[in-house]
Amino acid sequence: MMKTLYLLCGLLCDSVVWEAQAHEQMAEFVPHSILRLIYDGGHMSMMEQPDLVLSALEEWLALPVPAA
Repeated sequence: MMKTLYLLCGLLCDSVVWEAQAHEQMAEFVPHSILRLIYDGGHMSMMEQPDLVLSALEEWLALPVPAA
C-alpha cells in the first residue's frame, strides 16, 4: 500500500531559503510525496495565511485513499 506524504511548510520570507530546502529534500527522499509552501506564513501559517492553508488541506483531503 502506497500512502502519500503531504508536507506543508510556512515561509516568512524568501530569504529563509534553508527552510524550503529542508522540506524539498524530505519530499525528494520520500516517494509519492507532495510539498506545498505557504509564503508569508511561519509557525502559525493557519493564522497568517488561513485561505492558503485551507486550500492545501482541501487538496490533501481530496487525494485518493489507497486500497489496503
